[in-house]
Amino acid sequence: MSLLDHDALEIDLFDHYGKDPLTISTPSGRPVATAGPASRRSLTNRGPKAWRIIEDGQTVLTVTDPHRLGRDKFVIEDASGHQFAKATVTSGTGAILLDIEDGTRMKSSPGAGLEPTTQFFRDDVPAAKATWPSEDAGTTRLALNLAPGLPQLHRAALLGAAIILQMLFHKDRRTAYQP
Repeated sequence: MSLLDHDALEIDLFDHYGKDPLTISTPSGRPVATAGPASRRSLTNRGPKAWRIIEDGQTVLTVTDPHRLGRDKFVIEDASGHQFAKATVTSGTGAILLDIEDGTRMKSSPGAGLEPTTQFFRDDVPAAKATWPSEDAGTTRLALNLAPGLPQLHRAALLGAAIILQMLFHKDRRTAYQP
């Protein structure tokens, strides 16, 4: 079973940037992929601007935070470097708009990356839920639950969005929800 076939994944939280690659595993703890910095470019100790998801030694996708003024925008690329999704953090609500190349637009709940739980919706139907661990949970993993039957393209975009949530959290620790 490949990384994108799972309906539930857990992703290590990154707490500092010299750390080993993050493990992406099933809820039972079986590792299925890793995530690590794709570049060393950073903004004043805010961490890498790009993350690469690797399964069986091969890049599956890359999430990049291009340098832009104004609203936060992110790019999600496949293994060949083709951009298949982009994410924009809306001003005001802090929701993420996830635009996928097949014309699908998903929207997160407000305060993405800053609240204990972030849900993603496709046409007002839940597509995914990302949950930060609670202080008493005894875990340091972000739980990502995907709706069964989602196409692989959507699953990849939502996995990228889970990495974006962590990037957002670390861009502004002062106002973010702190697990």
